[in-house]
Amino acid sequence: MAAGETTRPKPPPESLTAARILDRLRKRDLPERFTVHQLKRIYWSGLTDRATINGALAMLVDQGWLSESEIETGGRPRVDFLTPF
Repeated sequence: MAAGETTRPKPPPESLTAARILDRLRKRDLPERFTVHQLKRIYWSGLTDRATINGALAMLVDQGWLSESEIETGGRPRVDFLTPF
């Protein structure tokens, strides 16, 4: 690194993953309702780690890009994510 140059900190993986999901949302590549499991099965670049995907989806919910719906299944409840489109 040359004198006077600074390195920019790397964004957290959740931010990068949220940007990838948002890009797919804008292209309408996602169904109106989906789960983390379904999203992970698509095998898009950067969507392989469940914890990172969960963090990214939480960011998108907080920012109003997605909403959550908890579905009772008789066992562990399923969380669906709903797109605004």
